[in-house]
Amino acid sequence: MLSFPPMKRWQGFALLLLTIQVPAFAEGIDLLNTRSFQGGPINNETVSQLRVKWVYQTAPDTGTASNAQGSISSTPAVDGRYLYFNDMSG
Repeated sequence: MLSFPPMKRWQGFALLLLTIQVPAFAEGIDLLNTRSFQGGPINNETVSQLRVKWVYQTAPDTGTASNAQGSISSTPAVDGRYLYFNDMSG
């Protein structure tokens, strides 16, 4: 097994942390994971102009919660005509 001096081990560990942190930071846009892009077309002045474009019902509307059926547990992704997401029931 290879043996590295303590300083090299520390540098390797720091490099590993940096390589892990960069993709994680990119997913949520900022450190608070707000997924909010500053400078886009939606801002404080234009948000009131937003309207519902479509609705997708994930479970029958019974008026009560039922075993997490239809409970979306991730950020949905849209690709053309297709909507992708997962819910708590699998």
